[in-house]
Amino acid sequence: MTAYDSLRLLPSVEELLTSGKFARRIDELSRPLVTAVIRQVLAEIRTRVRQGERLPTTKQIETEITVQLHRISKQRIMPVINGTGILIHTNLGRAPLGKKLFNRVAERVTGYTTLEFDLARGKRGKRGTFLSYLLTLLTDAEAALVVNNNAAAVFLILNTFANRKQVVISRSELVQIGGDFRIPDIIHKAGAKLVEIGTTNKTDMHDYQQAVGKSTALLLKVHRSNFSLEGFVEDVATADVAGIAAKHGVISVFDLGSGTYHQTEKFGMEAEPNITAALRSGVDIVCFSGDKLLGSVQAGIILGKRELIDKMNRNPIYRVLRPDKLTIAMAEETLLAYLKKTDRELLPLWGMISLPITRLRKRGMAIKKALADTHLQIKVVKSAATPGGGSLPGGSMPSVALEIIPPERVSAFTRRLLDADPPLIGYVEDDKLYLDLRTIPETQDDTVVGILRKTN
Repeated sequence: MTAYDSLRLLPSVEELLTSGKFARRIDELSRPLVTAVIRQVLAEIRTRVRQGERLPTTKQIETEITVQLHRISKQRIMPVINGTGILIHTNLGRAPLGKKLFNRVAERVTGYTTLEFDLARGKRGKRGTFLSYLLTLLTDAEAALVVNNNAAAVFLILNTFANRKQVVISRSELVQIGGDFRIPDIIHKAGAKLVEIGTTNKTDMHDYQQAVGKSTALLLKVHRSNFSLEGFVEDVATADVAGIAAKHGVISVFDLGSGTYHQTEKFGMEAEPNITAALRSGVDIVCFSGDKLLGSVQAGIILGKRELIDKMNRNPIYRVLRPDKLTIAMAEETLLAYLKKTDRELLPLWGMISLPITRLRKRGMAIKKALADTHLQIKVVKSAATPGGGSLPGGSMPSVALEIIPPERVSAFTRRLLDADPPLIGYVEDDKLYLDLRTIPETQDDTVVGILRKTN
């Protein structure tokens, strides 16, 4: 039989669509999407048959389409169980959002909202007014402004105050974070001129004082939130940088990066510069991320002197960077949680950080007992959870993990866990799978047991 004769036997798109085999996927993903995948698979089959391959059976074609639809559906944003022990996992959405908090927000943003309407005056209002007020109340800053992420915050600051002017920064703080975001690139794209001072490991006050000139607009200090320097090093304190800037009449900025409100050392972690301490150092502007140690949504938060915040608010570029109603509402609820001291209850990140080891160990033993009749070899072992997400470099906190040896190759086992519903993600060391319980909510323990039982 020729390739042409074989292709005449190929089922049509409509036949496959109406066969009933893909009814669930049509309901889930829409008829147009399923149709597009069927057409793509049939086109690939035609190409292979013309190249000499045998025409697959209808069942094989349906299987190929099902595999493609499954692969595509897995590309959607969907919940996963994070057993990696990385609290702020960049690839898994950074700080996890709490359902209770999200439900409160859903009630306030459904339908029309007062996003830019002032009820007191009955006229158009400014976006984010209440959010800014909450930020000043929580941190004692003069004023606040929120944009869509911290890279945008740094860009807006530099473009507003240092366009075509010089920005002085220590070489040891020319950092790069995930996704190829580099501080030098942001400085250049914002229209500023980079002035590097000091060396990779040592920068002193004289370096700053010598670098300030007529074209200097801003002294920028960047917290090294994703790496640390040790050994023969010297740095200039934020308060001293602020003092030098004030003496020369230029603006001082501190990019905190991770932006924690709490004192992290009180939670068994290494010390991280917190928001209020940064403001008390005397710098004019502080900026940080909303979805790291603050435990909220993606946002860039800018705090500082009122006249400077007002000037950034008037920059036309702010309109490009401003947040939407969902971001504003979620950030409002986050700050209210801090003010009400319910953050450990409503913000999953701080709930996880606060969990005692005894509770984690008890959960681990319960999961092990529930799976005693399976072929999985399970131990409850000590582990170390890490903040992650460009926060507390090298820092960790004691945790508990399940050490699992499956009856098959660990790579095949972890692959099947990724295909579970919801996917279960851990880490592999020495051909053993580890699931750190600090990053798995206790409410998911039964789900973990079910997934492991089904895949053993």
